[in-house]
Amino acid sequence: GGIVYYVLNMPVKNIYISGNKIVSDDEVLSLSGLDSYPSFLLTSSFDIKNSILNNKCIDDVNVIKRFGNVIELEIIEHSVIAMDMDGRLIMSSGFRLDNSYNISDIPRLISYVNDDIVSNFAKKFGKVDINILREVSEIEYSPVSVDSDRFLLYMNDGNLVYITLTKVHKLNKYNKIKDK
Repeated sequence: GGIVYYVLNMPVKNIYISGNKIVSDDEVLSLSGLDSYPSFLLTSSFDIKNSILNNKCIDDVNVIKRFGNVIELEIIEHSVIAMDMDGRLIMSSGFRLDNSYNISDIPRLISYVNDDIVSNFAKKFGKVDINILREVSEIEYSPVSVDSDRFLLYMNDGNLVYITLTKVHKLNKYNKIKDK
């Protein structure tokens, strides 16, 4: 019985965390419950995953258990789309988050927008290439009677771009279009 007890209670030896930019390794460890190096065999990947997903920045996580009592956590975070008027981060999930991460190289939303529109805005802009998003300095909600989902983008190169949420994916072609 002693050997079974010993094997069941062998602790996790190594924990590797990758993919996280916003959420710190310490935060991931704390969420996962692995910071106490619990039993490798008695630790459920499902429980680890669900615990980590409690963080609103994290979209998904792959929990991989490897030989030698190693656990790998591959974190997939929601992307940061913009900063709102109150200095909160707007995530691609539509969730708004206090900017305790001091992220600054993102567009600023310079008008107040209701939560439904922000949620839709965030999901659509979440599909835009991050390098294109970095070319936007400010975003203004600019509805007109025929389009309540219209935004005006102030680009770092001085251009102004009006875009409607249904056409946001076309921003990925911005560099090809502007040079013509």
